[in-house]
Amino acid sequence: MQDILIAFLLGVILLVGQSWLDDQRSDRELKAATTTADEADRRENLRFVRERSTTQAAERPFHSLDLADQNLSGLLMSGADLANANLSSARLDGTDLTNALLVEADLGRANLRNAILKNANLTRANLTGARFEGVNLAGADLSSATGLSDAYLSSFGAQAKLNLTGVKLIGVSLDRTNFTFTDLTNADLTNARLFHAFLIGTNFRGATLTNAFLGGADISGADFRDADLSGAHIGSVKYIGGFCYNSATVWPAGFSPPASRCP
Repeated sequence: MQDILIAFLLGVILLVGQSWLDDQRSDRELKAATTTADEADRRENLRFVRERSTTQAAERPFHSLDLADQNLSGLLMSGADLANANLSSARLDGTDLTNALLVEADLGRANLRNAILKNANLTRANLTGARFEGVNLAGADLSSATGLSDAYLSSFGAQAKLNLTGVKLIGVSLDRTNFTFTDLTNADLTNARLFHAFLIGTNFRGATLTNAFLGGADISGADFRDADLSGAHIGSVKYIGGFCYNSATVWPAGFSPPASRCP
């Protein structure tokens, strides 16, 4: 009787174990099939995009397309609708995205080196880990974009300066971001966070920094001529060698700047 009971229990254990193994195998096969299908969809999406890469005006309806990990380098995508598109880890080096709509797009870890994003709309886009070295963002709107402080904007040194003239960075978190020698002429940084940011030699001429947070930032050699810093929080800023401003610069109440030092 005892032998029968033991045999029964062993049978149950083997049955349960085999069922578990079968389930695991089925899960792996399903995941593999899903991955293959996703990759096929992305390749088809890439083909669709490439067919519309042209110097001529054309509709580029790429809204919500999954283009993760795809190579879009050098494509002509001016005015493209990429709102809500998945461009995570995509290659976009040298891509022309002038006037493109990238609202809420996922650009996490995307490579945008030397891309053209003039007047592009990137509001609420995810930019975590994206590479922006040499990119032209003049007039772009990055309001409420996330992850910009974790993006690779530039390397130290004038060779890597960015063109961010007229860019909108309203309410964006830019803590510790490196904007060394970046051109932010006429940019709107209202309510932006720039705690401990590197703003060495940054051009803020005509920029709006109303209620921005610059505590601990290094503004050595920065140019604030005609800039509006009313209500800005600039306690503990560093400025070895001073910085530049003029009579039109608006400072927050209670701040007494040192003598202006312009080049």
